[in-house]
Order: sequence, then C-alpha cells, then structure tokens
Amino acid sequence: MSFKKRRKRTTIPILSSVLFLAGCAVVLTTAVTHKTVSPQRDVKSMPGSPTAGHSHFRIAAYDGDSDKTHSPSDTDEFVLDKPATAKLAPNSAPSQSSQSHAAKPNLKPKIVLLFRLHTTKNLQGVTAYGNHVYAGFDMGHGKGEIREYTMSGQLVKNSGLLPIGHSASLSYNQANGLIYVTNGGGTHSTKIAEVNMSLKHPRVVKTINLGSFGHSGLVAVDSVHQRLWVHTAANDHAPITFRYCTMSGKVLKKFTIHNLGVPQGLLVYSGRLYYYTDNTITVLSEQGKILRTFHVHLGGESEGLALVHGTQPYLVLGFHGPNRYYALKNFTS
Repeated sequence: MSFKKRRKRTTIPILSSVLFLAGCAVVLTTAVTHKTVSPQRDVKSMPGSPTAGHSHFRIAAYDGDSDKTHSPSDTDEFVLDKPATAKLAPNSAPSQSSQSHAAKPNLKPKIVLLFRLHTTKNLQGVTAYGNHVYAGFDMGHGKGEIREYTMSGQLVKNSGLLPIGHSASLSYNQANGLIYVTNGGGTHSTKIAEVNMSLKHPRVVKTINLGSFGHSGLVAVDSVHQRLWVHTAANDHAPITFRYCTMSGKVLKKFTIHNLGVPQGLLVYSGRLYYYTDNTITVLSEQGKILRTFHVHLGGESEGLALVHGTQPYLVLGFHGPNRYYALKNFTS
C-alpha cells in the first residue's frame, strides 16, 4: 500500500513536467517563427517609397547602444528586399551585356565604419577627393568650418571660421579643386560658397546667390560636364525641386518631387542623383524617377554624403551623435 501511494505521488509531477516542457516548446516555436518573419514584414511596410517597383535595401540598427565603439573591422550587411537586377535605365531596352551581367550573382551592399571624428562640433556636409575627406561644421552665427581628414581619421587641416553658414552640403569640383558649400537650412535663402582649401589660409573665393530658388539648399557638382545640381524647397518639409544649372546658376532643367525627409546630402554619379535624408539614401534618375532606396539605421542623425572614386567606388555617410563616417560599399550592385 505504501508503494502505491508513492507511485501515485510521483505520477503527477512527471505528467506536469511533460506538459510544461510541451508548452515551452510551443512558445519557443512561436517566438522563433515570429522573429524570422518580422524583419521581412518591416522591410516591405517601410514608408518613403513613392515609386513602385524600385529596389529597397535596409540595414537594421545593431543591438545595444549605438554610441558604443563600433570597430572598423565590424560590418553590417544590407538586407535585400527586392532583387538588385532592376533596370538601371528604365526607359531603354536592356542590352545583351546588361542581361548577362544581371544573370551573375551580385555583391551585397554592405557598410563598415570608416572613422570617428574626435570632436563634438555640429557636423554637417561632407565631400571627398583622393584619399581625403572634407567635413563641414556649423559653428553658429552664420559661420562654418571645413576640416580635412585622411581616410583613417587623421586631421590634416582646419579652414578656420568661414562665412558658409550651416555648411549643409559640400561638393568637390575636380576641374578647379574648389569645394562648393551650401549654407542650407529650412529658413535660409540658398547661397553657394566656393572655398579654396589648398591655400595656407583657406577662404571663400566666390559666392553664388541663388536666393530665388528657395531654402534648404544642397549642391552636387557634376565635374564631368561642369554643371551644378541644386536642391531647394520652401522649407525642410515642403516638396523639393532639383535644378540642373550652369556653374553660375543658370537653370537648364528641373524637376520637383514630394518631400522625402530632412535634406542631409546630395551627390551625382554616373548619371544618377544620390539624395540623403533621414536614415535614407534615394537614388534618382536625372528626370526625377526613383530607382533605388537604401534605408540606413545606425543611430544618431544622418549628416552628409560623399563619393570616393576608384576601381571600387564607395559612398561616405556621415552621422552625428557621436560624429562618425561609414563607407557604403557595393552600392551600385
């Protein structure tokens, strides 16, 4: 009888344990399934996609504090939402060479830390030439500053205070070695300052007044054709207009699209405009068609966009809080 009592008491805990483990398995399976599906749903539902059919790329913020040290050897790869074989020239028939290229495996766009800036100043626009990066800072009271760095983050030169305002965008003209800087800001009439950084004491050598264009000015120099792409709007949240101009500011053509976010950077490369807003790079044709979108979430505020030429060109993305630059590689694949 005592044996039966002991057996009756041990049956209930064993049965409870089995039921408990089965319940945990169900919960674990549900959690894993949800974690796998959720990122795909987030990518597809991401806002800011005004043109259907263009490719989306997204990099999610890494776990932990975004201000912690992010080693230059660490990489975060973009997640491809749609195949990267979208037509790069949508108005023309694909050539045999482009079809064969599309059939080849594409390298994933990826992002790596380039360097951190050892300053807490108000980082804004950026441009690059050769092995140097030029960072713009808003120093207040209508003054700005340009600092030249090596690709490893070593400070080479400081321009000192210049009348370049917010320093919203910088663009290097390979034809004359000057840096074109917009004052920027949603309430400031657009001006472009031409800065000579090669001088012992860098200075503004010319100012192009484009106040009639509006506010929120950004500029991208087309060094090949010696033209300017100028971005303006009534304010940082209004519809935006891109004007293709002579180097003196005469408008040759333009297009307007709806607002995509606070303007942070602009460049032109291989017949396309790369437009940087809040955590997003939008690639547009010169007629205003959106071709591709990169969503970049690395913590802090987006600040400045530049191109580094070479056999394997890459984009330089600026972030504030803390100040740092990343390299976006394989961005054309």
